[in-house]
Amino acid sequence: RDGRGKRLFKLQALLYQHSFGPDAADRIHVPEALAYVPEMRMLVQASAPGQTLDELSLVGDIGWRVKRCAEGLAKLHRSQAFVKAPGNGRPLLKPYTLADERRGLDDYTARLAETRPADMPLIETLRAALLAWVDRLPETETAVPLHRDFYYSQVLFKGSRLHLIDFDLLALGDPAIDVANFTAHLAYLGLEQFGDLHRFARDMDAFLATYSDAFAPDSTFAERVAFYQAATYFRLLNVIAPRPTICHLFPVLLAHTQAALAGVGLVPTLVQTKIEGKRNDQPSAGNQKWATTRVAATDTI
Repeated sequence: RDGRGKRLFKLQALLYQHSFGPDAADRIHVPEALAYVPEMRMLVQASAPGQTLDELSLVGDIGWRVKRCAEGLAKLHRSQAFVKAPGNGRPLLKPYTLADERRGLDDYTARLAETRPADMPLIETLRAALLAWVDRLPETETAVPLHRDFYYSQVLFKGSRLHLIDFDLLALGDPAIDVANFTAHLAYLGLEQFGDLHRFARDMDAFLATYSDAFAPDSTFAERVAFYQAATYFRLLNVIAPRPTICHLFPVLLAHTQAALAGVGLVPTLVQTKIEGKRNDQPSAGNQKWATTRVAATDTI
């Protein structure tokens, strides 16, 4: 749509040609882009074998695979596939900025007003807290190629071979965005599949540690990860609110979003919500560790 399919074909082909092809020694790949059919607005790509991380989480431990996901993301963030020579036309990747994030928060709030009108006082409070955090959030020191939708369903495992998929939102921006999106989705995966936001807390920590070893973070990286995690929880509220099969999780995730913001002093109190006898009003161990040891913030929970 609007030329984006043709652009995606070009960008994915560049990744494939720059160390993500079938001969990649690290066994981290992207599918080969074969053609773009403009009449159908369809990108044709080679089949990528394997299972997604959420599928694998139902049959066994995913610890080492989570670390592989961190290695794959760090490889994307280090990629030079989209570097152009000075003066050689427009940048290949469109920047994604905090202004874009602010507009997204406004859009999510408007949608929630339609699906959860009774919860709007708290939702508006959380939105205001996130916007206040945007105003004080430091900019990244280094903009990198972003996936912008990196989570458990965007990776395919065939043994130790890893394919990264779905590059529709490729952009240039803060690496904390992808790191936060993946870890926040791990918390949500625990909630949806096991009724426990803390189910993959250790895996969240392992992901953060492995990524930091592969792509050295700057001095304010942890604070930006904490913000984008909270923003991701807020966005996920929009995902579950209109869906009858998972909307019962909404109060738990709403409380968890509030807890993430209370942890840095942006909202004063927590909603206490239980699901199947478990308390879920605290952030996951992964989030809390980063808030207490790596973010210079006010009192944590």
